[in-house]
Amino acid sequence: MAHWLVQANVAAWRERADREVREWCVKRYRDRVTPGDDVVLWLTGGVGVVAVGRVTGVPYRWGDGSWHAPVEFSRRFFDAPVSRAELKGDPDFAGSAILRMPGAANPFPVTDREWQAIRKHDAART
Repeated sequence: MAHWLVQANVAAWRERADREVREWCVKRYRDRVTPGDDVVLWLTGGVGVVAVGRVTGVPYRWGDGSWHAPVEFSRRFFDAPVSRAELKGDPDFAGSAILRMPGAANPFPVTDREWQAIRKHDAART
């Protein structure tokens, strides 16, 4: 099983925050994203991780030609994110792709070590 991070612009996300998200645009790694993979939602603008879930199906092409992966975010914690600053200061996450290349396309691969750092900081908040 792989771990992925998908990002959203914080301003645009506020408009969608109350709606159930069932898919996410994937522009790369489509051949590696599989059902059961872990996924986290990262909000830009210095926010960080605000939801944890899983990929629920194989990526598929929309009518407009874009690719999407079915996802389900089982835990959403927009009011208490695992902050970018926290994760940037964690040596297990500091080298992550989202910190090195924040403007890259979704999704971002997350290593096992980075995944454990996210989980550690998430658990510390609860």
